[in-house]
Amino acid sequence: MDQYKLDENDACTSAASKENYGGNPPCDTRCVPGICKNPKEIKLEATRANGSTSNQEQSNTNDDQTIDCGCPVTCDEEELGATNGHHICGERIHYLMSRHHTSQLDACRIASDGESPPCNSACRPGVCQKPPKEEKEPVEMEFRVDCGCAETCDDLAQSYTNGNFICGQRLEYLMTKHHVTEDEACRQSTEGENPPCTTGCKPGVCKTPEPPLTILEKRELNVTTYDLNAPPKTSLLPWGNLTSMASYTSHLYSGFRNQMAVFTILILESIRQGHGQFMVESIRMKDTYGSNRFIKFEELWDVEHWNSYYPLLPRLVNSDPILHDQFDRSVRGPKRDKATKKWLFNNGTEIPNDVKAERPAYWGSQQLVMSGFMRYSKGRGPYIGPRKSANRADILMQREALRPHPNLQAIIDNVLASVSGNDGKKLEYMTVHARVEPDMQRHKVCRDYKVYNLTEIIRFMEEQWPEPPVSAVFMPINRELLEQEGYPNKEEPEKTNWVAVENLKALDDALENGLWGGKVKVFRFGANVMKGTKYEKRPSISGSMLAYFVALQGKMFVGTRVSSYSHGLVTNRFHRKDLENYEYLPDGIHQWTPPGTRLPPPFDC
Repeated sequence: MDQYKLDENDACTSAASKENYGGNPPCDTRCVPGICKNPKEIKLEATRANGSTSNQEQSNTNDDQTIDCGCPVTCDEEELGATNGHHICGERIHYLMSRHHTSQLDACRIASDGESPPCNSACRPGVCQKPPKEEKEPVEMEFRVDCGCAETCDDLAQSYTNGNFICGQRLEYLMTKHHVTEDEACRQSTEGENPPCTTGCKPGVCKTPEPPLTILEKRELNVTTYDLNAPPKTSLLPWGNLTSMASYTSHLYSGFRNQMAVFTILILESIRQGHGQFMVESIRMKDTYGSNRFIKFEELWDVEHWNSYYPLLPRLVNSDPILHDQFDRSVRGPKRDKATKKWLFNNGTEIPNDVKAERPAYWGSQQLVMSGFMRYSKGRGPYIGPRKSANRADILMQREALRPHPNLQAIIDNVLASVSGNDGKKLEYMTVHARVEPDMQRHKVCRDYKVYNLTEIIRFMEEQWPEPPVSAVFMPINRELLEQEGYPNKEEPEKTNWVAVENLKALDDALENGLWGGKVKVFRFGANVMKGTKYEKRPSISGSMLAYFVALQGKMFVGTRVSSYSHGLVTNRFHRKDLENYEYLPDGIHQWTPPGTRLPPPFDC
């Protein structure tokens, strides 16, 4: 009307003209002055005037039917006017009947079914029950169920979510909206592939523990060393009633974060296959940039704490010669006969060709697993959660289940205390992961995202925040690696890595003089932190863990998308709701997890 200077009648007529809009006008004849009728009514009148009605048109007479869904007492005008915010109950029923030619009763069932239907149970055939008047205060404050599982279906269990629904809210919805019993609501909410509630709220399961093994079953297992029912779930002793999986390669390798990426996918695959246990002996970690030797996973990580999260996460366990007769402890995995190359049981007998290793099941070369991680980080593959969200087990790992061994955590706590001062105040610091070591200079991927010069990164930071946002900066750079090429080559000057020389100088200057004109101190920790501890012989992997968990606790984080270490940190911080994260690129500092971000950034490099 404003743009084309039309009066209201002309505007309404034009907006309903099929000629003006290629047969699909935004308004129909209900908005045409002088007509003001539903197009279906016009068609029906024309049909009646012609005295003939086809089967198709006959079905359209549903519009003239009285709608009560077989519930004349409860499905009244008020209920037919109800809405779910998308559809009005009566209009939805009319639409289903006229457009999809369903019967009235079927249309009513469809319109009153699902998560948030436009019609409620007052218009549901066979139910015809007015929902109770909303009494918000009692529902919100007094609604309480325990599914017959008083000890396990507590507030914590009912706060669990599958990414779509929260357990307690789902139970309340089913009981108040669909009027099912508490028992049925609990069963529905704990069944299926990805239920909102765990087995802690599953009637019967929570109350009835696994029955103990009979004497006959124990004899068949030839168990003589310990009772399979005795070990608590936090123990590393395996349970006989759970299947186990092991890493095919018997260890992890590469840098710290790459090893943890592989561990993540191994755990997610174990869950996907339905295994309740994972062989901790098959995931030794490698001190790649230090001694180049291995260390037991359980010496670095708090495995007992991890196991307390079973059944949400598989238990990490040691091998048992009887339960895991296809696992050879001498090689920490499957063993082959050197002559025939055939797989052997751990007692040396040959595994038949038609027998699949199941005690434990083996899966995943590191290359295959790393490929799976890349797909997962981009929101693809079998491990991704609902609506392309992170897997709930992965979130649980990163938030709380995977934490350093108490011995290593004590070192981390002491280190942080040493830089915090004596005033007792918590140190507010920024973590800056400047990945400028020589090996990253030679890394060929994602060159367009790299910044090779530490001085440049520091300049970006001081331009982004003219006034320092923190009192300290933690800079987890591998100085030992940088020193290998960080000095001029006196014998062959042309082979000097001048970028490394400048970066080492910039690092030393920052450590000595601080940043922002000396207002902000800079600190880092080298391998010498581990001297005198049980970890000094594996300084690189333990030092990387220390730096990682110190970095994780910083107020702010600045990193780079080209590094799996930076990616691991930003992902972990994202799942912990620490969203003040930035990345440096060749043109400066950018927000990495801006407000409204639903997923952590993918790892592309």
